[in-house]
Amino acid sequence: MRRMLKLRQRMVSRMKWNKNKDVLALMVGHGKSLDGSWDPGCTYGKYTEAGLMLPIVKAAAALLRKSGVKVLTDADKDNNRNMKSSVAWANNNGADLYISVHCDYKLATSGVMYYYGSAEEKKMGAAVAKYVATYMKLKYKGGKGDNQKFEVNSTEPGIILETGSIKMDLKTLKQAKKYGRAIAKGILKYIGVPVYVSNRAKLAKTATALAYPGAPDEARYPGGKPTKAYKAALNEVYPDRSKWGKAPQKGASCDVFGGTVARSSGVDKKFPRGLSDQIKYLPKSDKFSLVKNATKDKLKDGDYIIYQKKNSNKGHICMYADGKIKHASHQKWYGRTTKNVAAMLNKSGKEFVRVYRAK
Repeated sequence: MRRMLKLRQRMVSRMKWNKNKDVLALMVGHGKSLDGSWDPGCTYGKYTEAGLMLPIVKAAAALLRKSGVKVLTDADKDNNRNMKSSVAWANNNGADLYISVHCDYKLATSGVMYYYGSAEEKKMGAAVAKYVATYMKLKYKGGKGDNQKFEVNSTEPGIILETGSIKMDLKTLKQAKKYGRAIAKGILKYIGVPVYVSNRAKLAKTATALAYPGAPDEARYPGGKPTKAYKAALNEVYPDRSKWGKAPQKGASCDVFGGTVARSSGVDKKFPRGLSDQIKYLPKSDKFSLVKNATKDKLKDGDYIIYQKKNSNKGHICMYADGKIKHASHQKWYGRTTKNVAAMLNKSGKEFVRVYRAK
């Protein structure tokens, strides 16, 4: 092992991360070894450390980049760098943090831990590992100071993150996308960068928050009263409703619900009110795209669903989130349950359905 190099004086956690300049090195544990042969890392049955960590790191890097973080990772080329090459690559590119992602051998106890070599690395390791353990519902085992670990001896602050036991935590480690997002979110929290949230996710979260809880699919408000959250959002995006009808004034109208969700979520501040205008607007909007040949299985959180009578602008608009249809009012002609809604997709007749998805 080489002598530990002097760490940079910059305390990343105490300064704002600069998305234009700062670089994060995020490496896959094991893989290509120093002599060019393949090093699988620890193994358990058909599973290898390198094989399990690669998709996790790919998922982490994807979310980090979407959130605006510059990432160097050997996962981009399927773990093609050895440990020495990875450290040199990070150093030569001025990386500000170095994190190598591993899992522990089959006799290790369940849980997340980390290796560090300095006080700053200990702080970073604890922040990331604690977040990951909580997110993935694993035990947090703390950290171990070890200056002999090659990858913590990089020019920049570096840690080795042990994501769990390859045997005891295998089921969790196989959830690559979720685990990768956990690591990314832990890192983002540590460096003070907001997590990227897709427009679909924003819409779904808002629709769920504003829809009446526990109501049936056609979801008329008991007594015509909206939730407090919906009322607040409605007052914010549509402050003057004096000329509207009685039901729309309370938000008990499908078009008002759809417009309120789009506007209050921040996805589309110009989303119109009025079903006929929405039917015309969505196909032309640069913020939404038509889901061709939509079926029940193709629905995703945040989707807008329009039921339209043929040769008419009459119908209904609702949303899909958390596996349910979110409505604000009902029309007599359409099915009142999610099952009926799904059955109508792609069927011709007096009514038909279109699905629009936020870009």
